[in-house]
Amino acid sequence: MTGLTPGRAAALCHAPKRLPSVAHSSVIANVTTRSQAKKPDVAPHCVARPISDAAVSDFLLHLQSVTQYVRDALQEAVNKQKENADFFKRRRKNMDTFQIGD
Repeated sequence: MTGLTPGRAAALCHAPKRLPSVAHSSVIANVTTRSQAKKPDVAPHCVARPISDAAVSDFLLHLQSVTQYVRDALQEAVNKQKENADFFKRRRKNMDTFQIGD
Protein backbone atom coordinates (compact mmCIF):
# COMPACT_ATOMS: atom_id res chain seq x y z
CA MET A 1 0.00 0.00 0.00
CA THR A 2 2.80 2.44 0.84
CA GLY A 3 5.51 1.16 -1.50
CA LEU A 4 7.99 1.05 1.41
CA THR A 5 9.74 -1.93 2.91
CA PRO A 6 8.65 -2.78 6.48
CA GLY A 7 12.01 -1.70 7.87
CA ARG A 8 11.91 1.65 6.10
CA ALA A 9 8.34 2.26 7.18
CA ALA A 10 9.23 1.47 10.79
CA ALA A 11 12.19 3.84 10.62
CA LEU A 12 9.97 6.60 9.27
CA CYS A 13 7.42 6.03 12.02
CA HIS A 14 10.08 6.60 14.65
CA ALA A 15 12.10 9.25 12.83
CA PRO A 16 12.72 12.48 14.75
CA LYS A 17 10.57 15.36 13.61
CA ARG A 18 13.31 17.99 13.37
CA LEU A 19 15.65 19.41 10.80
CA PRO A 20 19.38 18.64 10.93
CA SER A 21 21.47 21.24 12.67
CA VAL A 22 23.97 23.22 10.61
CA ALA A 23 26.27 23.44 13.62
CA HIS A 24 26.94 19.70 13.48
CA SER A 25 27.56 19.48 9.75
CA SER A 26 30.85 20.01 7.99
CA VAL A 27 29.75 23.11 6.10
CA ILE A 28 31.93 26.19 5.85
CA ALA A 29 29.84 29.33 6.19
CA ASN A 30 30.02 31.90 3.42
CA VAL A 31 30.05 35.15 5.35
CA THR A 32 28.39 37.90 3.31
CA THR A 33 26.04 40.58 4.42
CA ARG A 34 22.72 41.30 2.78
CA SER A 35 24.06 44.44 1.18
CA GLN A 36 26.94 42.46 -0.39
CA ALA A 37 24.75 39.63 -1.63
CA LYS A 38 23.91 39.60 -5.31
CA LYS A 39 20.27 40.42 -5.91
CA PRO A 40 18.32 38.31 -8.41
CA ASP A 41 17.36 40.17 -11.54
CA VAL A 42 14.37 37.97 -12.38
CA ALA A 43 11.07 37.32 -10.69
CA PRO A 44 10.58 33.92 -9.07
CA HIS A 45 9.14 31.27 -11.38
CA CYS A 46 6.56 29.90 -9.01
CA VAL A 47 4.01 31.94 -7.21
CA ALA A 48 2.94 30.73 -3.81
CA ARG A 49 -0.61 29.53 -4.00
CA PRO A 50 -2.87 29.39 -0.99
CA ILE A 51 -3.56 26.01 0.53
CA SER A 52 -6.93 25.48 2.12
CA ASP A 53 -7.14 24.28 5.70
CA ALA A 54 -9.43 21.47 4.58
CA ALA A 55 -6.79 20.13 2.17
CA VAL A 56 -4.13 20.20 4.88
CA SER A 57 -6.49 18.51 7.31
CA ASP A 58 -7.35 15.80 4.76
CA PHE A 59 -3.67 15.21 4.03
CA LEU A 60 -2.82 14.88 7.73
CA LEU A 61 -5.73 12.50 8.33
CA HIS A 62 -4.61 10.36 5.38
CA LEU A 63 -1.01 10.40 6.65
CA GLN A 64 -2.14 9.35 10.12
CA SER A 65 -4.29 6.53 8.74
CA VAL A 66 -1.43 5.20 6.60
CA THR A 67 0.96 5.41 9.55
CA GLN A 68 -1.51 3.54 11.77
CA TYR A 69 -2.02 0.90 9.04
CA VAL A 70 1.74 0.35 8.79
CA ARG A 71 2.12 0.13 12.57
CA ASP A 72 -0.71 -2.40 12.79
CA ALA A 73 0.76 -4.47 9.94
CA LEU A 74 4.21 -4.47 11.58
CA GLN A 75 2.74 -5.48 14.94
CA GLU A 76 0.77 -8.27 13.28
CA ALA A 77 3.95 -9.52 11.58
CA VAL A 78 5.86 -9.45 14.88
CA ASN A 79 3.07 -11.37 16.61
CA LYS A 80 3.00 -13.97 13.81
CA GLN A 81 6.78 -14.41 14.01
CA LYS A 82 6.59 -14.86 17.77
CA GLU A 83 3.76 -17.37 17.41
CA ASN A 84 5.75 -19.37 14.84
CA ALA A 85 8.91 -19.24 16.93
CA ASP A 86 7.06 -20.46 20.02
CA PHE A 87 5.35 -23.23 18.03
CA PHE A 88 8.58 -24.54 16.52
CA LYS A 89 10.40 -24.17 19.83
CA ARG A 90 7.88 -26.50 21.47
CA ARG A 91 7.96 -28.85 18.50
CA ARG A 92 11.75 -29.17 18.45
CA LYS A 93 11.92 -30.74 21.87
CA ASN A 94 12.74 -34.40 21.70
CA MET A 95 9.65 -36.09 23.06
CA ASP A 96 10.75 -39.63 22.22
CA THR A 97 11.13 -41.97 25.15
CA PHE A 98 13.15 -45.14 25.18
CA GLN A 99 12.79 -48.18 27.33
CA ILE A 100 15.75 -49.98 28.80
CA GLY A 101 16.96 -52.55 26.31
CA ASP A 102 15.72 -50.79 23.17
